[in-house]
Amino acid sequence: MSIENKERNRGTRSFGAFAASYWRSRFPVKGRSAAIVNVETRRVSEAIDVSFPSLTPRASPIGSTRDCGFCSAAAGVEWIDHPLTPTVGRTMPAIDLTEFETKIRVRPLQISDFEDLRTLQGKCFPGMSGWKKEQIESQLATFPEGQLVVEYDGVLVASSSSLIVDGDAYTEWHNWAEISDGGYIRNHTPKGDTLYGIEIMVDPEYRGLKLSRRLYDARKQICRHRNLKRIIIAGRIPNYHKQADRYTPREYAEQVMNKAVYDPVLTAQTANGFVLKGL
Repeated sequence: MSIENKERNRGTRSFGAFAASYWRSRFPVKGRSAAIVNVETRRVSEAIDVSFPSLTPRASPIGSTRDCGFCSAAAGVEWIDHPLTPTVGRTMPAIDLTEFETKIRVRPLQISDFEDLRTLQGKCFPGMSGWKKEQIESQLATFPEGQLVVEYDGVLVASSSSLIVDGDAYTEWHNWAEISDGGYIRNHTPKGDTLYGIEIMVDPEYRGLKLSRRLYDARKQICRHRNLKRIIIAGRIPNYHKQADRYTPREYAEQVMNKAVYDPVLTAQTANGFVLKGL
């Protein structure tokens, strides 16, 4: 077995065990990873990248005041002029990992988000007309609770819009302009029984992070809070034009439902438990 394998198998032992291995093999390994282990508790408290540029190992009498002393495995080995020489009872500093954390936040849409929202819409649905500021103002004045965004480290990367309707007031077939009041949602019915989603979008650069799931979960929470019966979603099938020469819209939807074709809207909806009801 090589030295590297031996040392890897001894990964739960003390720093002294690693030091003794280096000394016995007579070559310090620069950049080798080691674990600092508390002698009394035998628990790893911190992982560091150990470098030994100036190790000069030499034997000294066991019990000498300059022995390694970190554990008995290295007794009789002294490390000279090395700043990382461990001492018994040394307390390792706490590691603050907050700077490495990703901050994802679902929050209500604000009118100050309008320009970022328009930019997001252009990324998600290029070539389509975007929201007008008057539409967003009307949505926020009518049903602010249903207008949501997701921030990723302070950047707006996803959004959704919805309103409440009386499910029986609309026929099985209706278009987006009718159900959304042209985007103004002035037909919002606070005492209705159905949450109707008219828009959801996720920045293409941030897809795969389950951000749409966060928005759907927030919508479900609205339903629980208001004791609504269901959620219905009207969504585009933006990738259909790429397959229009092969499938009818219904065939395309079936391919998406069978996971044979990917669509950025319909795929996300089915992944969150929704069932296709009509085209």
